[in-house]
Amino acid sequence: MDGVPIPGIVIALAVAFVVGVRQALRSAAERRRLRGELTTRPVLDQGAEGDVVRLTGIVHPIELLSAPLSGRPCVMYRSRVDNASPFGPKKWDYRLATSITSFYLHREDGARVLVLGQAIVELPAVRIVDRGRKQQFLLAQGVSVRDRGWPRFEEVIIEPGAQISVVGTKMLAEVDPASAVERGFREPGPATIRLTGDPAHPLIIGPAPARASRGA
Repeated sequence: MDGVPIPGIVIALAVAFVVGVRQALRSAAERRRLRGELTTRPVLDQGAEGDVVRLTGIVHPIELLSAPLSGRPCVMYRSRVDNASPFGPKKWDYRLATSITSFYLHREDGARVLVLGQAIVELPAVRIVDRGRKQQFLLAQGVSVRDRGWPRFEEVIIEPGAQISVVGTKMLAEVDPASAVERGFREPGPATIRLTGDPAHPLIIGPAPARASRGA
Protein backbone atom coordinates (compact mmCIF):
# COMPACT_ATOMS: atom_id res chain seq x y z
CA MET A 1 0.00 0.00 0.00
CA ASP A 2 3.08 2.28 0.17
CA GLY A 3 2.74 5.31 -2.05
CA VAL A 4 -1.06 5.09 -2.31
CA PRO A 5 -2.78 7.86 -0.28
CA ILE A 6 -5.64 6.71 1.95
CA PRO A 7 -8.20 9.04 0.25
CA GLY A 8 -7.17 7.53 -3.09
CA ILE A 9 -7.83 4.05 -1.75
CA VAL A 10 -11.28 5.08 -0.51
CA ILE A 11 -12.19 6.66 -3.86
CA ALA A 12 -10.93 3.63 -5.78
CA LEU A 13 -12.99 1.28 -3.62
CA ALA A 14 -16.09 3.48 -3.96
CA VAL A 15 -15.78 3.62 -7.75
CA ALA A 16 -15.25 -0.13 -7.91
CA PHE A 17 -18.35 -0.65 -5.75
CA VAL A 18 -20.56 1.57 -7.95
CA VAL A 19 -19.34 -0.08 -11.15
CA GLY A 20 -19.90 -3.50 -9.60
CA VAL A 21 -23.48 -2.63 -8.60
CA ARG A 22 -24.30 -1.38 -12.10
CA GLN A 23 -22.85 -4.50 -13.67
CA ALA A 24 -24.79 -6.69 -11.24
CA LEU A 25 -28.06 -4.93 -12.10
CA ARG A 26 -27.46 -5.37 -15.83
CA SER A 27 -26.55 -9.00 -15.28
CA ALA A 28 -29.69 -9.61 -13.23
CA ALA A 29 -31.89 -8.07 -15.94
CA GLU A 30 -30.22 -10.19 -18.61
CA ARG A 31 -30.66 -13.34 -16.53
CA ARG A 32 -34.37 -12.59 -16.14
CA ARG A 33 -34.68 -12.17 -19.90
CA LEU A 34 -32.91 -15.46 -20.57
CA ARG A 35 -35.01 -17.31 -18.00
CA GLY A 36 -38.10 -15.91 -19.70
CA GLU A 37 -36.94 -17.26 -23.06
CA LEU A 38 -36.26 -20.68 -21.54
CA THR A 39 -39.74 -20.93 -20.01
CA THR A 40 -42.09 -19.12 -22.41
CA ARG A 41 -40.99 -20.27 -25.87
CA PRO A 42 -43.14 -23.04 -27.40
CA VAL A 43 -41.83 -26.57 -26.93
CA LEU A 44 -40.11 -28.29 -29.83
CA ASP A 45 -43.12 -30.38 -30.94
CA GLN A 46 -45.36 -27.31 -31.13
CA GLY A 47 -43.08 -25.35 -33.45
CA ALA A 48 -42.74 -25.45 -37.24
CA GLU A 49 -39.44 -25.33 -39.09
CA GLY A 50 -37.91 -21.89 -38.64
CA ASP A 51 -39.66 -21.23 -35.32
CA VAL A 52 -37.75 -20.46 -32.14
CA VAL A 53 -38.54 -23.30 -29.73
CA ARG A 54 -37.28 -24.85 -26.52
CA LEU A 55 -36.19 -28.36 -25.64
CA THR A 56 -35.05 -30.12 -22.49
CA GLY A 57 -32.87 -33.20 -22.67
CA ILE A 58 -29.64 -34.99 -21.80
CA VAL A 59 -26.34 -33.93 -23.39
CA HIS A 60 -24.60 -36.57 -25.53
CA PRO A 61 -21.30 -35.41 -27.07
CA ILE A 62 -20.15 -35.84 -30.64
CA GLU A 63 -16.64 -34.72 -29.70
CA LEU A 64 -15.24 -33.52 -26.39
CA LEU A 65 -13.48 -30.35 -25.33
CA SER A 66 -11.33 -29.87 -22.23
CA ALA A 67 -12.16 -26.89 -20.02
CA PRO A 68 -8.99 -24.84 -19.42
CA LEU A 69 -9.52 -24.04 -15.72
CA SER A 70 -11.25 -27.13 -14.33
CA GLY A 71 -9.82 -29.62 -16.82
CA ARG A 72 -13.21 -31.32 -17.08
CA PRO A 73 -14.50 -32.86 -20.33
CA CYS A 74 -17.32 -30.84 -21.86
CA VAL A 75 -19.05 -29.74 -25.06
CA MET A 76 -18.84 -26.07 -24.14
CA TYR A 77 -16.73 -23.90 -21.84
CA ARG A 78 -16.57 -20.22 -20.97
CA SER A 79 -13.48 -19.50 -18.91
CA ARG A 80 -12.89 -15.99 -17.63
CA VAL A 81 -10.57 -14.16 -15.31
CA ASP A 82 -11.18 -10.60 -14.12
CA ASN A 83 -8.68 -8.27 -12.53
CA ALA A 84 -10.60 -7.30 -9.40
CA SER A 85 -7.97 -4.86 -8.14
CA PRO A 86 -9.53 -1.49 -7.22
CA PHE A 87 -6.24 0.28 -7.82
CA GLY A 88 -5.36 1.70 -11.18
CA PRO A 89 -4.23 2.00 -13.77
CA LYS A 90 -4.58 -1.74 -14.41
CA LYS A 91 -2.56 -3.41 -17.15
CA TRP A 92 -5.53 -5.65 -17.99
CA ASP A 93 -9.22 -5.84 -17.09
CA TYR A 94 -10.28 -9.35 -18.06
CA ARG A 95 -9.42 -12.31 -20.26
CA LEU A 96 -11.92 -14.70 -21.81
CA ALA A 97 -11.69 -18.06 -23.57
CA THR A 98 -14.78 -19.76 -25.01
CA SER A 99 -15.50 -22.77 -27.19
CA ILE A 100 -18.55 -24.82 -28.10
CA THR A 101 -18.95 -27.91 -30.25
CA SER A 102 -22.07 -29.50 -31.70
CA PHE A 103 -23.81 -32.08 -29.50
CA TYR A 104 -26.97 -34.10 -29.24
CA LEU A 105 -29.79 -33.53 -26.80
CA HIS A 106 -31.61 -36.80 -26.06
CA ARG A 107 -35.30 -36.54 -25.22
CA GLU A 108 -37.33 -38.75 -22.89
CA ASP A 109 -38.82 -40.59 -25.87
CA GLY A 110 -35.35 -41.58 -27.10
CA ALA A 111 -35.28 -39.14 -30.02
CA ARG A 112 -32.21 -36.96 -30.37
CA VAL A 113 -31.87 -33.40 -31.57
CA LEU A 114 -28.66 -31.92 -32.92
CA VAL A 115 -27.65 -28.65 -31.23
CA LEU A 116 -25.17 -26.44 -33.06
CA GLY A 117 -24.19 -22.82 -33.47
CA GLN A 118 -23.37 -19.84 -31.29
CA ALA A 119 -24.91 -19.74 -27.85
CA ILE A 120 -25.55 -17.71 -24.73
CA VAL A 121 -25.10 -20.02 -21.76
CA GLU A 122 -26.67 -19.25 -18.39
CA LEU A 123 -25.54 -22.09 -16.13
CA PRO A 124 -23.92 -22.14 -12.69
CA ALA A 125 -20.15 -21.81 -12.60
CA VAL A 126 -18.09 -24.83 -11.58
CA ARG A 127 -15.66 -24.82 -8.69
CA ILE A 128 -12.02 -24.23 -9.64
CA VAL A 129 -9.43 -25.53 -7.19
CA ASP A 130 -6.31 -26.20 -9.27
CA ARG A 131 -3.92 -23.27 -8.74
CA GLY A 132 -1.62 -24.58 -11.43
CA ARG A 133 -4.39 -24.41 -14.03
CA LYS A 134 -5.22 -20.88 -12.95
CA GLN A 135 -1.63 -19.81 -13.47
CA GLN A 136 -1.45 -21.60 -16.82
CA PHE A 137 -4.63 -19.85 -17.93
CA LEU A 138 -3.24 -16.43 -17.03
CA LEU A 139 -0.03 -17.11 -18.92
CA ALA A 140 -1.95 -18.47 -21.95
CA GLN A 141 -3.94 -15.23 -21.97
CA GLY A 142 -0.79 -13.12 -21.95
CA VAL A 143 -0.88 -12.10 -18.28
CA SER A 144 2.47 -12.40 -16.52
CA VAL A 145 2.96 -13.24 -12.86
CA ARG A 146 4.12 -9.70 -12.23
CA ASP A 147 0.99 -8.15 -13.78
CA ARG A 148 -1.61 -10.59 -12.42
CA GLY A 149 -3.25 -8.05 -10.07
CA TRP A 150 -6.18 -9.56 -8.15
CA PRO A 151 -7.38 -12.32 -10.49
CA ARG A 152 -10.91 -13.66 -10.02
CA PHE A 153 -11.67 -16.82 -12.01
CA GLU A 154 -14.95 -18.20 -13.29
CA GLU A 155 -15.77 -21.11 -15.56
CA VAL A 156 -19.07 -22.34 -16.96
CA ILE A 157 -19.20 -25.68 -18.78
CA ILE A 158 -21.71 -28.10 -20.31
CA GLU A 159 -20.75 -31.64 -19.38
CA PRO A 160 -21.81 -34.91 -21.02
CA GLY A 161 -24.85 -36.33 -19.25
CA ALA A 162 -26.07 -32.93 -18.04
CA GLN A 163 -29.78 -32.22 -18.30
CA ILE A 164 -30.27 -28.77 -19.80
CA SER A 165 -32.82 -26.65 -21.64
CA VAL A 166 -32.04 -25.11 -25.02
CA VAL A 167 -33.83 -22.41 -27.00
CA GLY A 168 -33.00 -22.25 -30.69
CA THR A 169 -34.31 -22.13 -34.24
CA LYS A 170 -35.89 -25.41 -35.31
CA MET A 171 -34.48 -26.73 -38.58
CA LEU A 172 -34.85 -30.02 -40.44
CA ALA A 173 -32.04 -31.86 -42.21
CA GLU A 174 -32.31 -35.01 -44.33
CA VAL A 175 -28.95 -36.42 -43.28
CA ASP A 176 -27.97 -37.32 -39.75
CA PRO A 177 -24.23 -36.47 -39.67
CA ALA A 178 -23.52 -39.19 -37.10
CA SER A 179 -25.02 -41.98 -39.22
CA ALA A 180 -24.36 -40.78 -42.77
CA VAL A 181 -21.11 -42.71 -43.01
CA GLU A 182 -22.78 -45.93 -41.84
CA ARG A 183 -25.65 -45.65 -44.35
CA GLY A 184 -23.69 -44.27 -47.26
CA PHE A 185 -24.39 -40.80 -48.60
CA ARG A 186 -26.66 -42.07 -51.41
CA GLU A 187 -29.09 -43.79 -49.10
CA PRO A 188 -32.01 -41.62 -47.90
CA GLY A 189 -32.32 -41.20 -44.16
CA PRO A 190 -34.94 -39.84 -41.79
CA ALA A 191 -35.17 -36.10 -41.28
CA THR A 192 -33.06 -34.90 -38.36
CA ILE A 193 -34.24 -32.05 -36.18
CA ARG A 194 -31.67 -29.40 -35.36
CA LEU A 195 -31.66 -26.47 -32.98
CA THR A 196 -29.41 -23.79 -34.40
CA GLY A 197 -28.05 -20.43 -33.36
CA ASP A 198 -26.21 -17.62 -35.12
CA PRO A 199 -24.78 -14.24 -34.05
CA ALA A 200 -28.14 -12.50 -34.61
CA HIS A 201 -30.20 -15.21 -32.89
CA PRO A 202 -27.92 -17.30 -30.68
CA LEU A 203 -28.96 -20.43 -28.86
CA ILE A 204 -29.93 -19.89 -25.23
CA ILE A 205 -28.84 -22.68 -22.89
CA GLY A 206 -29.84 -22.90 -19.26
CA PRO A 207 -30.75 -25.29 -16.45
CA ALA A 208 -33.54 -27.82 -16.98
CA PRO A 209 -36.77 -26.95 -15.21
CA ALA A 210 -37.51 -28.76 -11.97
CA ARG A 211 -40.03 -30.97 -13.79
CA ALA A 212 -39.32 -31.27 -17.51
CA SER A 213 -42.44 -32.22 -19.47
CA ARG A 214 -42.42 -34.91 -22.12
CA GLY A 215 -41.57 -33.53 -25.58
CA ALA A 216 -40.46 -30.23 -24.09
